[in-house]
Amino acid sequence: MNAVKRSVPELRFSEFQDDWVKKPLFEVCKLKAGKFVAAKNIFDEASDETFPCYGGNGLRGYTKSFTHEGLFPLIGRQGALCGNIQLAHGKFHATEHAVTVTPKKGHTPLYLYYQLDRLHLNRFATGQAQPGLSVDVIERVKANFCSEQEQQKIADFLSSVDKKIEQLTEKHRLLTEYKKGVMQQIFTQQIRFKDDEGNDYPEWKTVKLKKIASFFSGGTPSSTNKKLYLGNIPFVKSGEIASERTEQYITEKALKESSAKMIDVGDILYALYGATSGEVAISKLKGAINQAVLCIRTDQVKSYIFSWLRFSKQRILSTYLQGGQGNLSAQIIKELELPVPSISEQQKIADFLTALDQKIYQVGVELEQTKTFKKGLLQKMFV
Repeated sequence: MNAVKRSVPELRFSEFQDDWVKKPLFEVCKLKAGKFVAAKNIFDEASDETFPCYGGNGLRGYTKSFTHEGLFPLIGRQGALCGNIQLAHGKFHATEHAVTVTPKKGHTPLYLYYQLDRLHLNRFATGQAQPGLSVDVIERVKANFCSEQEQQKIADFLSSVDKKIEQLTEKHRLLTEYKKGVMQQIFTQQIRFKDDEGNDYPEWKTVKLKKIASFFSGGTPSSTNKKLYLGNIPFVKSGEIASERTEQYITEKALKESSAKMIDVGDILYALYGATSGEVAISKLKGAINQAVLCIRTDQVKSYIFSWLRFSKQRILSTYLQGGQGNLSAQIIKELELPVPSISEQQKIADFLTALDQKIYQVGVELEQTKTFKKGLLQKMFV
């Protein structure tokens, strides 16, 4: 006789043994759309007199009125992101494009928030120009539910993971903002480093980049000869300058028959064209570049030159691209003037910024790992 398959999650707190039960949402919660508020009464900035206002695509702004107070999951029912799930708490205004979820007896709001988020309700949306979800449709969507005690335990655990994600996100943001501020002070010489004996370094000089570096860009082999793209030489495009791999690889013959040129690991690469204009990276590849990529080689400390170019991106774009449109050129980059300290101070600056980059990177890795951990929990702690 075949054993009856039980409806239980893969990962579960040991004190719970009962099967989960599949129910339509209308049996476990009350769903109701919010109230209209005029656009003129929704403000971009929060104040002591305003409350969060949620619409079909999430947080819409802030209003002086509120429709609810407490802890409620919200379902966006109208707009490009319909089906998105938000968790509102305290006093807030839900518009007619947001559905408030009020748990019935035996169910908890935080558990419902996580369960609803798993259901991908946007798959039930209708309409193309303005996708929407009806309350009637949402009410009939089925999901598995456990006892109120188990719901609370799951919700508390996942909430602690979310708290960790929030903390790491804020830490990453603060470190990134700190780095921006420090770079501003370093490159305007408000912050100066001293040598290992505590002495001042020599005064900085302002020079054009072409005085301390050499440049070349590449080209593209014929796209009609597919055999030229069957080699093992990475062909680096402007959107790939920071990558460890490329979309295309070319042959030695392609290199000889075109103006594509070889770069080495450690070269400074600068994106000249398109959406990535102004991006800069230190190459992780030995390969060839096309005409949209400028290779910069220098006897100065490469990490210092790289950091200055990255710091100066917005200024360069706003100066040389009209309305954000157009392309940069090798000639523009060659003529850029930059502050140049001694090699020793360049190295100190580069080491400091590299260490800061590493810290930001490590926090970013921990953040992504925690998000992945949560994703796994959502798959294993629910049926």
